[in-house]
Amino acid sequence: MWRFVAYGAFLLAMSFNARGLWRLNMNETCEASLLVSWLYLTTSTFGLAKTLRDAHDADRAAADR
Repeated sequence: MWRFVAYGAFLLAMSFNARGLWRLNMNETCEASLLVSWLYLTTSTFGLAKTLRDAHDADRAAADR
């Protein structure tokens, strides 16, 4: 159940952000800059989640010894 909630919240947030960027009335340079920063935020979020997961797994492995 928690995976459904996590993936659903992520997809909902991404779709709202994409719609906001799509409907934004700015020049192309500003839109491109916002799009690149949005993509960077998304990839860095995945990197942070992986790092936290690896640290948690390492702590669990150390506790099991």
